[in-house]
Amino acid sequence: MDIQDILIKWLVDNGYEGLCYENCGCGVDALMPCDEAHVGCEPAHDASPKEIKELELEGADRYMVPGKKLTQIEKEKSDANRD
Repeated sequence: MDIQDILIKWLVDNGYEGLCYENCGCGVDALMPCDEAHVGCEPAHDASPKEIKELELEGADRYMVPGKKLTQIEKEKSDANRD
């Protein structure tokens, strides 16, 4: 087991889908194609089509967003608090 395996396990066990940093991101299925995690990398999740549109990332096939993906219940609570 190497550091990449340890990191993938931690990300998955804690509800994340990859890493992101500035204009860079990678999922656990292809983690660290750069062969190293930048010191600024954050745990992240795959952006939903709605998030991609809201962030004006049209044309992106995949985009990682910092933090965990909200569950449907968490989304509804968040939306209700905005109103």
